[in-house]
Amino acid sequence: MWSKLVGLTALTLASPLWAEEAGKAAQEMPTRAPDTMGTMVSLGLGLIAVIALIYGCAWIIRRMNGMTG
Repeated sequence: MWSKLVGLTALTLASPLWAEEAGKAAQEMPTRAPDTMGTMVSLGLGLIAVIALIYGCAWIIRRMNGMTG
């Protein structure tokens, strides 16, 4: 019982120190602006591909509807 309490207390007191070290490491990393135009082009092309796939499947289903045998 006491060992769990001591371990929990040590963990609680050490957490801010770990957070401070992680914060320093995050600040040292260089930041880069996101490539917004590339993201928009990729998103647009993906949307067009999905819409084309849906229309293609609908066309195939419509064409196969008369082939009941």
